[in-house]
Amino acid sequence: MAGLRSPLGLSLVLAAAAVLATGAGAYWNTQGVARATARVAHTHQVQAALEEVLSVLKDVETGQRGYLLTGQEPYLQPYLEASAQLEARIASAQALTADNLLQQERVATLRTLAARRVAVSQEAVRRRRSGDIDGALQVVNSGRGKQVMDAARAELALMKAEEQRLLALRMAEVKAASRRSATFAVLTTGLVLALLATAFVTARRAGRKVRASERSLRSSLVAAEQSNRELAFQKYALDQAAVVAVTDAQGTITYVNDKFCEVSGYGRDELLGRNHRLVNSGAHPGRFFDDLYATIAEGRTWHGEIHNRRKDGSLYWMDTTIVPLLDAHGLPERYVSIRYEITERKEAEDALRRSQALTQAIIEGANALVYAKDLQGRYFLTNRAWRSLVHLTPEEAEGTDDVHVFGPVVAQRLREIDRQVLESGETVVTEEVVVIAGRSRTYLTSKFPLREADGTLYAVCGVSAEVTELKAAQREVQRLNTQLEQRVAERTRQLSEANQELEAFSYTVSHDLRAPLRGLQGFAQAVHEDYGERLDPEGRDYLDRIIAAARRMEGLIQDLLDYGRLAREELRLRPVHLSTAVAEALGQLASEIERRHAVVSVQEPLRAVMAHPAVLMQVLANLVGNAVKFVAPGAVPRVRIRAERLGDGVRTWVEDQGIGVRPEHQERIFHVFERLHGQESYPGTGVGLAIVRKGCERMGGRCGVLSAPGGGSRFWFELTAAPGGAA
Repeated sequence: MAGLRSPLGLSLVLAAAAVLATGAGAYWNTQGVARATARVAHTHQVQAALEEVLSVLKDVETGQRGYLLTGQEPYLQPYLEASAQLEARIASAQALTADNLLQQERVATLRTLAARRVAVSQEAVRRRRSGDIDGALQVVNSGRGKQVMDAARAELALMKAEEQRLLALRMAEVKAASRRSATFAVLTTGLVLALLATAFVTARRAGRKVRASERSLRSSLVAAEQSNRELAFQKYALDQAAVVAVTDAQGTITYVNDKFCEVSGYGRDELLGRNHRLVNSGAHPGRFFDDLYATIAEGRTWHGEIHNRRKDGSLYWMDTTIVPLLDAHGLPERYVSIRYEITERKEAEDALRRSQALTQAIIEGANALVYAKDLQGRYFLTNRAWRSLVHLTPEEAEGTDDVHVFGPVVAQRLREIDRQVLESGETVVTEEVVVIAGRSRTYLTSKFPLREADGTLYAVCGVSAEVTELKAAQREVQRLNTQLEQRVAERTRQLSEANQELEAFSYTVSHDLRAPLRGLQGFAQAVHEDYGERLDPEGRDYLDRIIAAARRMEGLIQDLLDYGRLAREELRLRPVHLSTAVAEALGQLASEIERRHAVVSVQEPLRAVMAHPAVLMQVLANLVGNAVKFVAPGAVPRVRIRAERLGDGVRTWVEDQGIGVRPEHQERIFHVFERLHGQESYPGTGVGLAIVRKGCERMGGRCGVLSAPGGGSRFWFELTAAPGGAA
């Protein structure tokens, strides 16, 4: 031990150690070169495995695309094979990177992304196989597959970068090991001993530092990768919701996301290199953008709402935040803008403002009193009519209550009604009487509850319309109705007496007056038959005149009786076919038609109407009789009868080619005793057409005439069609 402490002993020990160290160093350097070379080869294997994963993913995408385009199964084979190989390729990459925690995490992420990419392809293929081509294209156009594929490529790129870094380190290790071997072979044992001793100590210290640095670097890389992945996710989430753009310091656009293109309608190539004036709508004044540019130029964030214009010319609103990115001198070098489209919200706000303004205008302009009170009875809404009535300003009305406005007695009654509304939750309509400025006023009031969105009652709203004058008018109407009822009763009694007198008159006419007339007719006829030969011509003429006058008197009395009966008798209407009534009327006029050689034509089909059979036959007989009678001397009467459907009614026409009626007389001829011609030319009583009008009116119809002098007449009457009254 003492020898070891001496210089010689120490030198011998050091020499021996140097020899041993030289041999050991050479051995270990050789082993180090081998290990480093093996690690380099392993890195190449990992890179190849990653390339295979990417290749298989591409095959999945390519095979799916070919099948979607053609629909042919052979194009699907690469997709099926790639889908089956994908997991094996990922497992191989996982096994090769088992010694690298960072790469293991990335492999797990890659496996998730690969599964999502295959799922998207499976959905598209399934829809294409079922014939849903549009659905398959919709899956492709959704961009989900591209997004997943881009993320997978990014993850593989990170793994390749890590392997490339490791490859560089391991290549450096190979070179370092080789240099060390050469050095050990050249240096002398003594020099190597000294150098190796120093190098060994230094190397160990440096190795510890390198390993510590490597561990620190690896932790930093893991943290950085995690941060990058988090930032990528945040960017993806932001791109899904927001419009993002980046401009340089001069405002030239250098980046836009897909959302910008989608919202604006411009392509990315149309936006890059331009500025935001491209989407300027011109809706904002110049000072708006002056303030914006001044704010961001000072390095401050600007936030506001901007009205922009799309490529197709339509307008849209964006909630915009512009953030300046400052350089080392604190000056803006870039601007990042983040926007959210708020067009629907702005339109809804505008609609709400218009609705509120309209509601306020209606409330303020209403003559009725409109008001609302909270649960404590305090007014928080009143309109101009209410405030004018109680002589309060809007400020004075806010927060007041019924006690201060109407006094305690009226307030108690109003509060009771409010309580009913709140307890029932329903509308309550009442009449309220209040005394204002010494005058009693009556209001018809509708009170209803106001509710929060969750249904909670928070107020009572009322609308009161003054009905003071209306109530007075109602009382006056009731008084007048009472008087009217009395008058109606009196008039009814008078009409009843008049009807009785008319009945008595009709009886007198039909019996007492007609009896002497018949006697006159009988004696005149007897004189004509027994003594006619004894009279001179003038006497016989006088006698003929007496007989004719008696006949006319008889006809006039009969027509008046018929007219009176139509005016007062109750007519029961029932379906009557016009064909039947026309046949009866023509049968009644058969002798007159034959005597005048008249031609009467009936144009079928005729229809069924709601009528009184006897009255309908009389109307037709009077119209046809006039048509046969009122013709020019020597002319042959020609009459046509037809009917047509007009809505719910049937119009019957009796048309002739007679002498016609002037327009100024076409209304008069329907009045009693109205005659347009002398008795000698066209005999008659002047009551026939009056009977036609009265009969039509009593059957719920009407009548009229279209005529011109010398052009014939077209008389018509219209009655309700019978149900199912077809020809």
